[in-house]
Amino acid sequence: MNPKEERENAVRKTKMNLILDASIEVFARLGYHAARLEDIADAAGFSKTALYYYFKDKEEIFLNLCLREHEKLLEEVRKNTADCRSFLSFLKVMIRTILSVFGEHFPLLLNMSNSRTIKTFVETDFLKYREEIDKFREFRNEIENYMIERIDTGKASGEISSVLESGEIADHLEALVKGVFQRWYLKGSMGDIEKEIGSITSFICSGLGIKESELSEKCGG
Repeated sequence: MNPKEERENAVRKTKMNLILDASIEVFARLGYHAARLEDIADAAGFSKTALYYYFKDKEEIFLNLCLREHEKLLEEVRKNTADCRSFLSFLKVMIRTILSVFGEHFPLLLNMSNSRTIKTFVETDFLKYREEIDKFREFRNEIENYMIERIDTGKASGEISSVLESGEIADHLEALVKGVFQRWYLKGSMGDIEKEIGSITSFICSGLGIKESELSEKCGG
């Protein structure tokens, strides 16, 4: 790539990011279903015609927004956890990073989680954007694989004694973090991130503290 092409690509990327930044505000304010390309173009300072030079439609904007935010999440997780020596410290920093990154856009997540938006997603043909979807899956896999690597390291050091497969442990950890967002969604506001970290790590380290008893035997346990 020659210098001219590099400059043109840099300018194009900058303008695409302006559009994606604007789409966050529009989707959060109007919801995905009601948001129009005109609204996003106005918020970004573009004409609708100019917008088409960068994105074909609203679906492509949304998918590229998801890609960018997941790429940002992966970069932040890797950077913030690079110096974590124990799995527990890694886990705390990772959870803090995830909740902070997505918490920045909580109004958007709140709006995207309503039933009307979900119905719109189900009816939308996202399969025509196979390249974007494949990239999104790659980022998801990278995050999961990074988590599995750290779990394997924790097992090797003796810090983690669970007999579960590392991939299964990673799935359970992801479910716990998703549960935080679900609680925040139900009450309509973010909670205290540090409190959530303490709650999750306490549960992981100590579990439910269930003990065998006659009652569990009577229930068929």
